[in-house]
Amino acid sequence: MVGAIALAAGLASTSGAGAAGPIRSFRVGLWTVGAYFDDRTGFFTDCAAHIPYTNGLTIAVALNRSWGWTLSFTDPLWTLEDYRQIPVQLKIPDSGGSVEVYGTPINPTTVVVPMPEYSRTLNALRLAYRINTSVQGQNFVFYLVNPAELMSSLLDCVRSSLALEIAYPPAP
Repeated sequence: MVGAIALAAGLASTSGAGAAGPIRSFRVGLWTVGAYFDDRTGFFTDCAAHIPYTNGLTIAVALNRSWGWTLSFTDPLWTLEDYRQIPVQLKIPDSGGSVEVYGTPINPTTVVVPMPEYSRTLNALRLAYRINTSVQGQNFVFYLVNPAELMSSLLDCVRSSLALEIAYPPAP
């Protein structure tokens, strides 16, 4: 999650544990994807992808080394309190309603939402063409491009990053 935090915070710098990266970056459609490593330990943290929108909003999807998924949303106009959980409503059209989850602001402009691995929302996200989000009473629509391909690429990114870490462990 450090990389996701680094990505999200960098879009709007990292939380306590600084993440270097991306070490490897590439594109999947309109998504910019990167593999992130902890700059103190050298160990891989996660792979994350983001799409910035012209209105200043950004959506990011990340998969960490423990196979945990997160979404993050950034709005440069927000003034969120760091680390105080807030409700986030997610609605993916054609997925059968909306779900309220809790996100954690990691800085005043970014909230990170963990996604349970086998959740209906995560599975719907793979096929989604848009996601409607409500944060702090504000409604946002994010149009997604190739989410299934993106999620597959993030899985491959984590696998290859973990394999590289085993083959070439960081220096002590």
